[in-house]
Amino acid sequence: MATQRINDMLIDGDKLLRYFGEDGCVRVPDGIRVIGNRAFYSSRTLISVSLPQGLRVIESDAFAHCKGLTAISFPDSLKVIGRGAFSYCDALGEIALEEGLETLGDSAFTYTLPETVSLPESLSSLGEGVFDGCAALTSVKLPTTLKSLPRHIFRGARSLRDCPLPKDLTVIGDGAFWGCESLEALP
Repeated sequence: MATQRINDMLIDGDKLLRYFGEDGCVRVPDGIRVIGNRAFYSSRTLISVSLPQGLRVIESDAFAHCKGLTAISFPDSLKVIGRGAFSYCDALGEIALEEGLETLGDSAFTYTLPETVSLPESLSSLGEGVFDGCAALTSVKLPTTLKSLPRHIFRGARSLRDCPLPKDLTVIGDGAFWGCESLEALP
């Protein structure tokens, strides 16, 4: 299938390559299974995004630096959120990850504003620095099957108070909790 421009979006088959519009609220069309690298990168007007059921992959930096992005709904079909996909979306406060998600890439949500995060049990790959610099983060629920915490995962999450560790956790990476000044103890 040839690359097409549909409603301010450049689409190649089931992959959204680029968004050119200036709408505040965007609905990604049904049938899209992949949002490509930097597809919405640094969109100045983007406030909210509705993602279709059937979406499987959000590639690296897809929504990075979308400073006005406050809301996004993730479908339960989503398997992979790539490196830096939502990094520096510093208005993004709610991150509700659905069961079925398997991979969170390095720095996926660096410098965003969630207060609480619950990582799904289906998560099998967790990158470095996923929540690095998330200063508003107060509470995290980790998957019970998690065996290691990557380095810098919560670095700079200065409001983090509650992060129960899974019983089978054997490795905590360098600087995983560096700068978590509100964290008094790890249960």
